[in-house]
Formats: sequence, structure tokens, C-alpha cells
Amino acid sequence: MVFGNSIVGINTVSEVFIGEGNIHNLYFQMLLDCGLIGVLAYIWIILKFVFKEWKNFFNNPIIAFIISYFILGFIQFRGGDALMFYIVGIYLLNREQKKGILKNEEKN
Repeated sequence: MVFGNSIVGINTVSEVFIGEGNIHNLYFQMLLDCGLIGVLAYIWIILKFVFKEWKNFFNNPIIAFIISYFILGFIQFRGGDALMFYIVGIYLLNREQKKGILKNEEKN
């Protein structure tokens, strides 16, 4: 369980067969796929992002979308994590570029 064993592990050690391939909970799925170390790292990244961007939740629809996705992860898992982190990356890159532009304008 420390390094993860996925749904295959559940099907082999229990009498419960999970045919869908996911548990419908993003965080529990990460625990199964990546183990305790992986899910703790995943949660740490999410919490760091949420605490840093919480003040922008009502001002920026992208932040509201991202935080809502992480909250809804408790009840649904659809496998769109790569797309979500792509959106997070675009947002962070855009934010850093705006900071750089503002700093350059202040120098001029």
C-alpha cells in the first residue's frame, strides 16, 4: 500500500470485484494507484495551490473551476487529471507572465 497496487490489488485480495477500473473518488484512486507516498505528495501539491490561490476564488473563474474540480474529486473520478494539471499549468504560467510584465512596466 505504500507504493500502490491499483484496482488489480483489490480484485486479487478481496471478494469484491471492481469492473470499472476506478473507485469514483480521486484521492482514494490516487492512494490505490500511487500508494501512500504518491497520494500524500498529490494532496500536498493541491493544498499548496489552494491555499495560495484561495483569495482569488471569487475573482477568477479559472481558479473557481480548478478548486471545484479538487472538491468534486471526493465524489467522482473520471481520469481527467492530466487535463486538469494542464489547465493549472496554463493558469500559473499566465499569472507569472503577468507578474513579469507588471514588474517590467514598473521599471520603465
